[in-house]
Amino acid sequence: MIPAAGAGEGAGPGVTEPAVLRYTVCGTTLELAVEDASLRQPLSHLFPTYQIEVESPEPASAPAITVSARGGEYVVHPSEGVPSYCKDSSKLLAVCEFALTQAFLAACASFVQLHASGAVVNGRAVLALGAAGAGKSSLALSWHRAGHPGLGDDVVFVDQQGHAHPFKRLYEVQTDFLAAVGIEPGATCLWEAGSEEAWYDPGSGAGWAEPAPVSTIAVARFRHGAKLSIEPLSRTGVLNALLHSQLPSGPTPGRRFDSLARLVEGAQAFEVVFGSAVEAAQAIAEHAG
Repeated sequence: MIPAAGAGEGAGPGVTEPAVLRYTVCGTTLELAVEDASLRQPLSHLFPTYQIEVESPEPASAPAITVSARGGEYVVHPSEGVPSYCKDSSKLLAVCEFALTQAFLAACASFVQLHASGAVVNGRAVLALGAAGAGKSSLALSWHRAGHPGLGDDVVFVDQQGHAHPFKRLYEVQTDFLAAVGIEPGATCLWEAGSEEAWYDPGSGAGWAEPAPVSTIAVARFRHGAKLSIEPLSRTGVLNALLHSQLPSGPTPGRRFDSLARLVEGAQAFEVVFGSAVEAAQAIAEHAG
């Protein structure tokens, strides 16, 4: 999939020529500068929706992220912060995805940014909150496979009017769950044999959602073998969950609180415990409908 670090050195004309991937998000243009052009194709899968033609006359308005190969390992220099080093190709994808995500979040600082997944059901947004391992990505994929346009599997944007906006990042899903919903891991982009996770592109099928008012918020708790349980959550409970789900980027704390309080006023909220993400996604969608 991705050549070993340094594999292109001296391999012939064009192999080590630099390549540039350019993106635009929330009015900001940024670049991922790749020293070895052979890395361009696999890295271009990460954020295809935000990617624009390099020949675009619009110059980058944010510092570039650079990827180079030195001494048998990759070096990723983010737009801010310290470089990251990795030898494994799948690790390189994860490091670049993280660096791009941080740059995109910084560019979209006008939105409240939630650690959440979501979809649009019958014109209204449904969000799932929860810590890592709560089943957010599995719910997001289940909604998408059921025909509901996606808002994201790990980050969702919310504006001051209480509308959810998609963060168009590939869904990172456990391969055993992909198989459970009828998707061959090898048919997804960037998957390597033996990997426990795969990248799923929501750009096909139900596609990405348009901004929509939030109608339903679920605090998700996945437990192996658990029977589905959906219980109403108080406004205090869901506001507390929302406050704990905020990412540190975004508007000032006061503006974030106002936006989240407005979100709570217009949405129903539940605590959902489940062992089957497909069953839970269907039940939450039915409540939203």
